[in-house]
Amino acid sequence: MDVSDPTDLTYITSVPTAFIPEGSTEPVSIQPNDIVLSSDGRYALITSSGGATQVITIDIEKREVASMTSFVLQDGSSGEDFSPVFNAVESAPDGTIIAPGTSLTTMLLQDDGSLAFGTLTQVYIDPYGGVHDAPGTDTKAPSIMNIFVAPDGKTVLAPDSLSLESRLASPPAPEAGVPFHYPVFIYTITAPGQLAYQGVVTLTRAIQSIAYNDNGAQAYAVGNNGIAIIGDFIRWDNVISDFEYIELDSVSVLNINAPGNVTIEKENAVTLYQRSVNQHFGVDVVAYGRGKLVVGNLSKSNQFGGYLNVFRVVDLSSYETTWLPTGGGPLFGTRVLPLQKRLFLPLVLLGSAAP
Repeated sequence: MDVSDPTDLTYITSVPTAFIPEGSTEPVSIQPNDIVLSSDGRYALITSSGGATQVITIDIEKREVASMTSFVLQDGSSGEDFSPVFNAVESAPDGTIIAPGTSLTTMLLQDDGSLAFGTLTQVYIDPYGGVHDAPGTDTKAPSIMNIFVAPDGKTVLAPDSLSLESRLASPPAPEAGVPFHYPVFIYTITAPGQLAYQGVVTLTRAIQSIAYNDNGAQAYAVGNNGIAIIGDFIRWDNVISDFEYIELDSVSVLNINAPGNVTIEKENAVTLYQRSVNQHFGVDVVAYGRGKLVVGNLSKSNQFGGYLNVFRVVDLSSYETTWLPTGGGPLFGTRVLPLQKRLFLPLVLLGSAAP
């Protein structure tokens, strides 16, 4: 679509995300969930929902699929072949492409739109936040739903959708006032296609999306955990008063102090009148512009489902939140149009395109 005038979007074309797998004659079409432009603006890279092992590259000028990429690697400990899962996709200014799953796979975009394998980076974390090179009884791989390269072009944030507590042999049940903790892994891009692990911060929400301010010094992380305890008296009005205890979706503020150096400025700086219990793979539900955030819905399973057609607008000078009704259907992804710093809403593609 032509979005040069955000008040009058112009349809240009659609490209079926279909490919013919090696050894087959039948086309396969994926369900697009995440899309990102390459740093040179020539290609769009697309991943599907969780469990998919392909990245589709679309040639923007030709408006056609340029390549389908999937890798078969060998597990270093078992010797068995496996294909890394790509839950989302991100592009860095140096041409590095990163796709997360239980690990991070880097790729290098070639001139013809194909992707060459870079590295596979894997860490494991225990229930107490200790990071390890190998799994153990309570030490497990993350499940990364989305991936973010900071404006410095070096810092990579990879949020885990699994809590530390879920790694225990007997995970605890939710208890009022007792938070669960969700890791955000920090990496740096050290060279095209190369990542170095730097550390981890933990928050009490699983982060779905991150947006950055103009100078890239602060990151605004939107997350959820779905925790709620039903009250003794239930009216089923679908309001907060039905619950004895509830942890709403929230926005936390992180500081990007230097490449790979990330600290928490203010956790749960804003709580949103929504409680969602899962996340879309790779969908960006927060956008920054003019000192404000516009926040969509993290999933269709919003506890207060009547408000899925409302954006939350957060004034970052006061953390005051207002609603922006649209009158349309459910709203999830948002994006900023950089030239005019206006917001437009193209993002969630919930159906696959048939060839």
